[in-house]
Amino acid sequence: EIWLDKRTGGVCMAISSKALRITGIDDRRYWNHISTEESRFHTVAYLHQIWWLEVEGDIDFQFPQGTYSVFFRLHLGRSSKKLGRRVCKTEHIHGWDIKPAKFQLTTSDGQRAVSHTHLDSPGHWILYH
Repeated sequence: EIWLDKRTGGVCMAISSKALRITGIDDRRYWNHISTEESRFHTVAYLHQIWWLEVEGDIDFQFPQGTYSVFFRLHLGRSSKKLGRRVCKTEHIHGWDIKPAKFQLTTSDGQRAVSHTHLDSPGHWILYH
């Protein structure tokens, strides 16, 4: 999904988890897709457990020359509604705060951006940059 930011006039793009190659995504022991109003795509990939996680994707889009930011939107824990309020189960989240996650973007001309971040905010959607 592509749109122009009304405030800045910049190009924005969102990519669904279904458009990415994700470690073990087709194995229902580890993943399932759940419906949610918290995603513009109305579905998110929910990870039960896994030993490692890699996500890859390709974008075939000609961006004008400039500086861009890339964000990975993640949520640790499973959200649900209870008595009309959003609650998040976080008791089964282990290890994401011990070793930093590596986020990497490589462009077709070989440019690379890498960041390492501890995923230590369970229960909230966080944009990792």
